[in-house]
Amino acid sequence: MASRSIVIGGQNADAGGWRAAVAGLGRRAGSILAALALIGATIALGFILASYHVTDPALNTAAGGPARNIFGAFGAWISDIALSLFGPAIAIVLPLGLVWGLRLWRAHPVGRWGRSILIALFAVLLIDIGLALFRGGSVAGLPAGFGGSLGLGGAALITMGLDQLADPMLANGLRLGSAALLAILGIAFWIWGLGLLADERDWLLRRGAYARHPAEADRKSTRLNSSHTATTR
Repeated sequence: MASRSIVIGGQNADAGGWRAAVAGLGRRAGSILAALALIGATIALGFILASYHVTDPALNTAAGGPARNIFGAFGAWISDIALSLFGPAIAIVLPLGLVWGLRLWRAHPVGRWGRSILIALFAVLLIDIGLALFRGGSVAGLPAGFGGSLGLGGAALITMGLDQLADPMLANGLRLGSAALLAILGIAFWIWGLGLLADERDWLLRRGAYARHPAEADRKSTRLNSSHTATTR
């Protein structure tokens, strides 16, 4: 009888654990669905930008043929507007969606997403101006060159000031230096805009160390696991 009661008690405990797990999953269903939707939308935007064709009918193209974008006419219009304004640097905004989606999946708060978007767009603008200073004008396959129309406009203002210099070589050197500085500042603002948490930064550092020295990273991981096991004992 004692053994039977133990088994029944164990079954009740298992049933209680399953009920708690199902209840927890139900409470997290909203955040899980939001995470999947956000990650899926981010990946879709990436495909929309990557499948841009300059001959697709869109805002800046009066072509009559079918859109070759992977998302059809809708994708052709979205990619044309995004690349026309910001150039290919707009793609650096996409990791924000992945970071937020993974946080929702892990039941973590997304954070100050509005501020992150503004900082990321400012980073894109800085990089756009830097790219336009480095190489302005039209580029095959892009509607407004590497810097987009915003980058071209910012670069034009800087170039107007540099043209006032008497020495063309000095002006060209300052132009290239400004391009490099703006690109570096843009990357710095982009990293700030991501707003990675401490555990997210640690994970990226561990993955980077493993990619560079996989054998050494495996040894360190084994030592950490061994020390953790010894501590728990």
